[in-house]
Parts: sequence; structure tokens; C-alpha cells
Amino acid sequence: MIVPVTSFRINSHLNNNKYQANKEKNFLNTSNVQFSGAAKVLSNPLDKAFVDILSKDLKLSKEETNKLKDIVWTYLRKNKIQSLGEHGGEDYIDQQADLTGKISDGLKILSENKREFINIELINRCDKGDSYVPGGLLGYNKHKEFERAVVRALKLGSFSEPMSKIADDKMYSHIYKALRLAPEKCLDFRKTVDTFLKKNNLEKIEDLAGEDFLCEQAELVTLLEHKFNLSEDESTIINWELISRANSKMGRDYEPETSIYVKDRLPLINIVKKEGFDYEEEPSKLINGLFRRPAKMFSNSLYRIMDSEAHECGFKYIFDIFKPENSPTKSKSYQFIMNSKLSCNDASDLVIKLVEMSENHEEYAKNLPKHVMRDSFYADIKNMMITDKIIDMFGLDNNYEKLIKEMISNINPTHIEGGKAYSPQRIAYELADKLNLPKGAESKIVKTLEEVQSAPEKEADVYFVKQLSKASDDFDTFADDGIV
Repeated sequence: MIVPVTSFRINSHLNNNKYQANKEKNFLNTSNVQFSGAAKVLSNPLDKAFVDILSKDLKLSKEETNKLKDIVWTYLRKNKIQSLGEHGGEDYIDQQADLTGKISDGLKILSENKREFINIELINRCDKGDSYVPGGLLGYNKHKEFERAVVRALKLGSFSEPMSKIADDKMYSHIYKALRLAPEKCLDFRKTVDTFLKKNNLEKIEDLAGEDFLCEQAELVTLLEHKFNLSEDESTIINWELISRANSKMGRDYEPETSIYVKDRLPLINIVKKEGFDYEEEPSKLINGLFRRPAKMFSNSLYRIMDSEAHECGFKYIFDIFKPENSPTKSKSYQFIMNSKLSCNDASDLVIKLVEMSENHEEYAKNLPKHVMRDSFYADIKNMMITDKIIDMFGLDNNYEKLIKEMISNINPTHIEGGKAYSPQRIAYELADKLNLPKGAESKIVKTLEEVQSAPEKEADVYFVKQLSKASDDFDTFADDGIV
């Protein structure tokens, strides 16, 4: 028989061994644990998340929340541990039960369901260690559904529902790790998906499978992208995992396929390009005369090597490979760089840069654009919109279209091809001078630039659709005339 609580413990077995191996060493380093004095502070963010989710779902008052925090703090101090994650697994069942009782009694909770909820959330916190994601009442209800599904499965001889629940958990766990979401964000992420499914009269992720639900798939990914401020890379892995999960056979053949280091790809590639170290390993070329395969770049190959090595070593970030304490010169990534087409000096400089990045890559990533492809797409459309307006405004010949569009593209940010981040005033002055426009043209051009640049994307979408319709009409006309 499948026992849900046991499944929690099995999944966390390796984490618990790691906690026990480092327990004595961790306790000696008490600089981050505040046990002394009147201030009872939970220094571990996952313990704080545990308290926060209980407080929220049990609707505790401020006083009750402080009491809950004090009970947990006292338990940590009494057992001389730094976090609840150190008391996970079968060896600590009695301690977990004792803490559940202290919390329930201390908060005067009599409801058996609420006491069971506290127990399940505590087991989840202890057993999952650093991988803990608050389940809350949402997780508790899913846990109860899982138990009922197991009972039904035993009666019917079919384990489809339990397998589906396990596959969902596997998918969410992978996505949380890849996005590096804070505990409270993990719970919000799953709630957002569940709410979306209900709103669209869908019961489960499997219901998103197939071509009939392509719009819903895109809508869900867009919703998650906006709500959690995701990059194009991050949205891509969510889309891939959701579709893969939806099309799996009740979860039986689902395994996460995307990289957990997706957030590190853009910082790595950007730094390689910025420092002038990127080059084409293989040039782009046409395939079957129709599809152009992009060039194979050194930066992308380096990312794949580092991704694989970081995964093998169990690192949190790919840049951990180049931390001095990890002996970077013995790594596969180091050897790949030194054996590349880079000169000895450039290869050494890149390694030094990656050592620096191992300490500040998260800060560096904050300043990078998240949507290069989308920004480029809309920048091109708005360039066309501005070009049309200027041609109409000054009665110019359409032969000037290419020149005007090229000059206007300088207003775009530098992460867009051809963009130089010029001010509207500079572009207006250069256009007026180049096209010999009448006096006062600069102010009209500046106004047009600012209006179109600040316009919502919907206006660009409308313009784009109109252009497509016009192109289709022109094609039909040519066809009627026998030109095509």
C-alpha cells in the first residue's frame, strides 16, 4: 500500500543524510542563529516560511503567530539544531509528533483536521530540508485527495490518480528549483495554475493536452510570465514542462527535461559576448533551401558544458564551478575554454571573469533584459509605425522608407540589434538634417517618437495585423494579374 507520509520521507532521504553529516559542524557555527537574549528570531528562511503558512491558513492573530514562532524557536534551542530540516526522516518521528502537539496545544487547536494539517505541514518542512515548499491548506487538501485516490486505486486496481499526483509534484518541484522561487512564491505559483484550470473548466493539467488547447497553454504561460516577472528562457521551460506533463500518460512517463540552470544562461552568454570572447564554431546555413539554421556559437556550447558539469556536481549555480574552493582548473569547463579557439590571453581572461562572476552573478543578472526576442519584435513594428507617420506627415516619397527606418532604429535599447539608445531629440535633429525637412520638423518628430514608443503593445499588434492583411491583399492582386 502506498502511504503518502512515507512518500514524503523517501523523497527527502538524501537531504536528511546530508543534514546529519554536517550537523555537528553547523552547530559549531552559530553566528547566524540568534538563541540568546529576549529576541526569539528564526534565522532560517524556510522555518519562517513554515510559521508564515500556518499563520496564514489557520488565520492566527498577531499574538498567536508570535506564540507559534516562540514554540518553534524553543524547540530548535532545546534540540541544539539550526533548522527544522535537521529533524527529518523516520528517526525523528517522535520529535515531530511532540512538536505538533506543542503547537496544537499552545494555540488551543481542538479540531482534528487542523491538528492533522499542522502535522502534515511539519513533516513536509522537516523531511524536505532545503527543498521545502510550503504546502498550506492547498497542499493538505491535495494530500487528502491523494489518500482517497490510493484507496480507490486499491479497490479498482488502477493507480492512475496517485501517479498523476506524483507527476504533478515532480513537475512543480523541478520548476521551483529552476526558477529559484522563494517558498511563498512556490505556493502562489501552484495556486495560480490551479485557479487558471478551474476558470477554464479544466480539472487537471492533462486536460491541457492536444492542439485544441494551444490557446489555453499560451494564455497560462503568459499569465505566469507576467505574474512572476519571468524571462523568455524561464517562460520557455515552463511551457515545455507543462506541455510535456499534459501529454504524459497520467504522469507515468513524465520526467522533467529542461535545465535547472536556465537563469544562468543569459548572464553567461552576455558576459562572453560583452567581453568580446564569442565566436562562431559553425556558421549559419540554409537547410533544404528553406530554413536557416543559426550559427553555433562558442557561448552556447560553453553554457551546455557548464550546465552538464554543474548538474553532475550538484551545484546550485553553473558559476559555482569557478569558485576557488571548487578547484576550477580541474573542471571540464576550464578545459573546454583552454582548448577553444580563443587565444591564451583571452581564454585566461575569460576564466578570471568567470571566477569573478561566481561571486556576483545574481547581481549582474538583475540588470539584464528579460525579453530580448519580444523587445526586438515590437521594436521593429514600432519602427515601421513611426516611419509611416513621418512619411505621411511630411509628404515624403516611399523611397525614403528604408533610410528613415534605419535612422529611427537608433532609438532602441542596445540589447536590440541596431539599437544605440539615442534620444528622440537626437534622432529628430539627424532626420530633419538628412531629409532637409522644414523648420519646426524636429518637434513634430520628437512628439511622434515619444507617442509611438510609449504606446501599448496592443496598438503595435493591430498595426501588424493590418500590414499582414494588406500584404495578403497585394498578393491576391498579383495572382489575379498573373504576376505570381
